[in-house]
Amino acid sequence: MNVLRLVSYAQRRPWAVLGFGLLLVVVASLAATVPTVAAPAPPTTYANTTYGFELTLPDGWHRSDVLSNTKGLGDSRLLEWDVFTARTPASEKAGAVLSEVGLPPAWQWTVEVEVWNNPKGLSALAWASDPNLAGWARGQTIKTVTVNNQAAAQQVGGALHAVSYYVAAKGYMFRFGFYQGTPEERPTLATDAGINGILASFRVK
Repeated sequence: MNVLRLVSYAQRRPWAVLGFGLLLVVVASLAATVPTVAAPAPPTTYANTTYGFELTLPDGWHRSDVLSNTKGLGDSRLLEWDVFTARTPASEKAGAVLSEVGLPPAWQWTVEVEVWNNPKGLSALAWASDPNLAGWARGQTIKTVTVNNQAAAQQVGGALHAVSYYVAAKGYMFRFGFYQGTPEERPTLATDAGINGILASFRVK
């Protein structure tokens, strides 16, 4: 369209040219106000150098210094437990008080790794099937599985975790699983995909 035709078009349809101008202004305004959304942080690898295991933590997850214990408790066979959470440290401290009714809030929706002495060299399935070692609950199921290319046993609905896995290696038994909780106590970042991803990433180096 040449200049004369453009002028003529504007004279005959001034509303169209005005509308086109307003459209450009609106589009430019929207482009200028689109918020910048930060990409989620990449997963991090937690490595326990004492017992030689590692796992991958999604964005927002960390090892809890409040809930973890490197000295065992009450049973000389239990060497250490590490608890991983998506809560803030302040929330962990506020909800860590033990109670006779239900699981304390800070423990809900966490992943735990326990390290046990295994002097008899029991297999993962043998350990998971022994109520004196793994506990017992009515309706629980136990089966052999593979976790991150490692032979393991899976215990669902057991006495401790909603789901527990067992891996025998280096003279130890590694039990890892997650504590389920109420919907009200579930951190936003404690998604099913995140929890399952942590468990699936467990590896003894």
